[in-house]
Amino acid sequence: MTVPQTEEEWKEIQNIFSCLANTLLYVMHLSGSEYFNYKGTFSIILFASVDANYCFRYIDVGTNGRTNDAAVFSNSSLYAALQANMLNFPKNGIFVAEIFNYRLSRARRPHCRKCIWNFSLPI
Repeated sequence: MTVPQTEEEWKEIQNIFSCLANTLLYVMHLSGSEYFNYKGTFSIILFASVDANYCFRYIDVGTNGRTNDAAVFSNSSLYAALQANMLNFPKNGIFVAEIFNYRLSRARRPHCRKCIWNFSLPI
């Protein structure tokens, strides 16, 4: 798994991110309500970026299931790298909210989740 290091590498993959997923856990002994989410199940969050070639570009795993999406992102090393301008994004590129929302909704499609879990190794 590699994170793009140059502007050219970012441009090569800028249009291919397409998957979000989560999974349920068995009750963890003595975890209390820390991993108990709003759906009434126990979960641990896997925050990952996967491209259309099924390559993981970023993984952050371990946040408890009670944490909301914004907090998961803002506590990730990806967010810190974005804030510190360490990812070498193309300088003339822009981040358009409408495109982000489209990509996010596309990534939540059920067939995307099945694709990535079919290629994942069991833990």
